[in-house]
Amino acid sequence: MCDLGEIKESLITLDYPGINSMKIEKDILNIIGPENRKTFLKWVFVKLDSQVFINLDEENIIKELPELIENHGFCPDEETTKFIDGSLDFESQFKIIERILNFLILCKSSNQGTTPRPHKDLNSILKQIDQVFPNLQYVTEDFTELGESLKKENAILLKELEELEKTKLIDLALEGIKEPNLDELQKKMDQFQIKCASITDKPKKEIFENQSVKVFLK
Repeated sequence: MCDLGEIKESLITLDYPGINSMKIEKDILNIIGPENRKTFLKWVFVKLDSQVFINLDEENIIKELPELIENHGFCPDEETTKFIDGSLDFESQFKIIERILNFLILCKSSNQGTTPRPHKDLNSILKQIDQVFPNLQYVTEDFTELGESLKKENAILLKELEELEKTKLIDLALEGIKEPNLDELQKKMDQFQIKCASITDKPKKEIFENQSVKVFLK
């Protein structure tokens, strides 16, 4: 439902010319209605940028309006022309006008370094943000999905790093093992063979006792 009182309050906040002297609803409707839509939109974009229409005649200004509306994201592209000529359904037109006015108020507050006019509660603030940026909820959802995806990728990377650290520890342990000295090994083998030969050359006597074998050397 169209709240003309809220529209008027927004126009007062934005210093719309002559708004304070307008007492009846019909005057507010004349400002935002289809018959004065182009005038209203010209005022909107001049508020955003005083040089936006510089050196443009009236005909070229009108031609610029659709692109300016689309660039600011005030309404979907397919609704732009109908919004300008007033053929769009009234409820959709009103929502677009609310969105435009709320955006102007936020810009004015930002430029002046002041806070926006007070709201009753948090829900009204969130509602205003939704009106100004209707697609923000989808962007937020996209970022949420992206965050979850990054968490999963991070977990995988951490697991791979842990495996890499284990491999590194094994490599470091292997580095501590020296390659065998073949000459030294051959020398010990020769000594062992000589010792074995000296033992077998000595007379020995085998005695079997209690299922065990004892070797007595003379």
